[in-house]
Amino acid sequence: MITTKSRYALRALVELAAGYGSGPIAVEDMATDEMVSRKYLATVMGLLKTAGFVTGIRGPGGGYVLAKHPSQISVLDVVQELDGTDIGVPCVERPGFCDREPRCETRIVWDALRDSMKRTLRGFSLADLVRHSNIRQKHVQGGTSHA
Repeated sequence: MITTKSRYALRALVELAAGYGSGPIAVEDMATDEMVSRKYLATVMGLLKTAGFVTGIRGPGGGYVLAKHPSQISVLDVVQELDGTDIGVPCVERPGFCDREPRCETRIVWDALRDSMKRTLRGFSLADLVRHSNIRQKHVQGGTSHA
């Protein structure tokens, strides 16, 4: 299951990817731009820092920057780091979860769903998401401060 934590993380990471190379972006700015709780986003950014997706810059004009090029971070990387590897139905992800496992008529559907989800999430990088968004235009026009 993809949680709110991963969805918010991806929104913040896309914003950082759009401004890649332009300096740090403060949590307050990202929270405002993405219309999310600053406190919750700060917690999520701490998790992303621990996972090595972002680097924190302290002091005036500080904030966060991507630790890697946007093309090197897939949506699957982020989701699995924050939510774990269980993306599909629990019975597929955890052997022994269900007593019906040996005779489950629908297992093939859940296996295919999990594989499809992972393939799709792996197929999109942060750079891809920036290309498909309006956020890049906002950064080019100076909508978010990077100082």
